[in-house]
Amino acid sequence: MDQRELMTDMSGNHDEVRTRSSKIGLLDLPNELLETIFAMPVWFRVIHYWASDREHNQHADEFFANLLDRHDAARFIRQLVVATDQDFTRLHAAAIARLTNLSFLRLDWHDFPDFDMMLDRRTFEILSKCPRLVHLNLRGSIDIPDDLGVGLNEMLPSLHHLSITGAASASALLKDPCTRLERLHLRLEVGDDTFPMIPWTSLRHLQLHFYDWCDSLAESFSTDLIVVSSCIEPADIRLESVEFTVEDPPSEKKDRPVESILTSLLSIVSPYDFWPSIGRFVHHFSALVSLRLQNVSSAIIVRSKGPAFIAKIQPLELPLAHPMLVAMLAFAIATSVLHFRVSNSDLRAEMRATRRSRDDDFVLEQWLVKRAEMTA
Repeated sequence: MDQRELMTDMSGNHDEVRTRSSKIGLLDLPNELLETIFAMPVWFRVIHYWASDREHNQHADEFFANLLDRHDAARFIRQLVVATDQDFTRLHAAAIARLTNLSFLRLDWHDFPDFDMMLDRRTFEILSKCPRLVHLNLRGSIDIPDDLGVGLNEMLPSLHHLSITGAASASALLKDPCTRLERLHLRLEVGDDTFPMIPWTSLRHLQLHFYDWCDSLAESFSTDLIVVSSCIEPADIRLESVEFTVEDPPSEKKDRPVESILTSLLSIVSPYDFWPSIGRFVHHFSALVSLRLQNVSSAIIVRSKGPAFIAKIQPLELPLAHPMLVAMLAFAIATSVLHFRVSNSDLRAEMRATRRSRDDDFVLEQWLVKRAEMTA
């Protein structure tokens, strides 16, 4: 590692940290980099099998048949990612079921938009033979029948983390109470108009990914929450964090001059004006501590760097420069949220508002990745 620079602008301070190649210890790295390092150790390998054309698909059955034969290797496989545009057959499921230590499984058809995957009851019954399967990610267009006849608890008893695309597929799996599910990542597509049954009493982390924001969908969700709040005691809801991701509106993919004009307009009127709906959603959770919004609008992330950023977040300047951001902060400060983040991946920037307790004011910070260079 020759050079790594991380620039952090904080309220009242402008610090630039440079770490050189000489005498860099592991604990000298930022916490966010440490988290990434420890999450991906050398032995944390993922087997990827990509079958993206007809020639490769002809060998798919052979690949899974080899998994059935290799008893010595099967017990060492803990993570498996399968991406294919052919049917996920019971042979595939049976091969995966032989991976007795499998904890992570991702079946990915996201890159094949014209292909619908059918997962029936028998397939889930075979997958239930994986006693240590904790994380299941179903990504892409999936057809799951409503009459599975058995709940997720019985089909996958060790499952704690479910990631799934489409409200209909999620509804089929979450029809019965899922008392063990702690993490749910729900990707909502264009045309989804109803929310599945959310396991509020067990869920700790909820991620909602909107490919196309629909305010009527948010209204439907808010209505469901009102019913839930009247049936479940607040103390019984264990939710700790909620994360919203909204795809960027197409208008932001214009040329740079046009984008700079749109940025000013979007700070006043956003084509994805979903904050009122999110506000109604957050209102139902009195113990929520962390709230993060991704790719809301580039206007919400202040482009200014260094002292210019500090100047713009002053009480007299902020309402003029970013009225939507002020509205968000005014709402968040009246809730239980202690860590509030708004990020934009294109700008590689994030605005963070943090406080120690509900009685404190938020401290605003801007985090920018200025430059990161790594050489072997």
